[in-house]
Amino acid sequence: MRRNRSRKTNAKGAQKKFCIWRRLICAKRTGVNPKSVPATREGQNARVQWNIKQNMAKPDRAEERRKVAEGRYQVGDAVKSALLRAEAEVAEAQAELIGAGNNLKDAKNVLKRFTGITGDYDVSDPEIEAPLPEDLDSLIQRAYDERLDYSQGLIDREMADLGVSVARGEFLPKLKVEGNYTRRDQDPATTFLLKESASASLVLSYPLFEGGLRKHELYDARSRLREAELRLTGLKKDIEVEVREAYNNVVDAQALIAALKKRLSFAEEDYRMVFEQFKFGLVTTVDVIDSDTELVSAERTLANAAYDLELAALELEYAVGVLLEEALK
Repeated sequence: MRRNRSRKTNAKGAQKKFCIWRRLICAKRTGVNPKSVPATREGQNARVQWNIKQNMAKPDRAEERRKVAEGRYQVGDAVKSALLRAEAEVAEAQAELIGAGNNLKDAKNVLKRFTGITGDYDVSDPEIEAPLPEDLDSLIQRAYDERLDYSQGLIDREMADLGVSVARGEFLPKLKVEGNYTRRDQDPATTFLLKESASASLVLSYPLFEGGLRKHELYDARSRLREAELRLTGLKKDIEVEVREAYNNVVDAQALIAALKKRLSFAEEDYRMVFEQFKFGLVTTVDVIDSDTELVSAERTLANAAYDLELAALELEYAVGVLLEEALK
């Protein structure tokens, strides 16, 4: 058991690190926010694993319906076609379970290919009861403090402002101090040998005419400053839009999960009631199959929404600029 836990931890750690570095590299090269391949693969892996859990429950429900149909057929309360239909449902559910197991193996192999995981591992299910993110305004302000591209934009603006100061300094006169010291040894020494000498000079220069060079250099420096300020302003607006969009996706996903949990509870209760009615012959096999189909659909929809919430949370961390910090905790 301890070894299995270690494998789980190594798999999640390797996946997170690969996801982080891929996002950072892609953002550095293209300036866009790509969906990381490992994160997508882990989501597919976990969804397949969740489907296996559902498919494991589906044969059990089909077997219960088969037993009820068989009992009703033996007492003459149902026709043989109902029993054959139940037998076919059991076989179909078992086939789906086998197919889901093969899909899980393929998904694990693909994730190993991207993350370098060795040995067997398991993927934990996401937390459906995820906490609400912090205040939107504080997230935006935090993004300004954490985003590397915004920090680089601030540095570029400071460098451009310094360039304007340097260009203005070219209009001022230049004061230069020069000093010279020499020492000479000679053997044999002569009468007029000067062994040491020192001199100093103070030079004040001011160019009277340079063909407008200093003025154009100042214009160019001011232009670079305006360009850096516009670029920084645009980046600031883009960051705000990215954070707002990611924040809204998380909130929408949480609201969707709350609604889907109600749907699942209603579907479970509906199946329980229909199955009890089926035991006494009040409903047909088709009614039970429809109720079971609705239950499976509700389970899968809730599972997909849970993984979508996990991805939306990662996108929000990336937009704020704390993806690496959160992953290394």
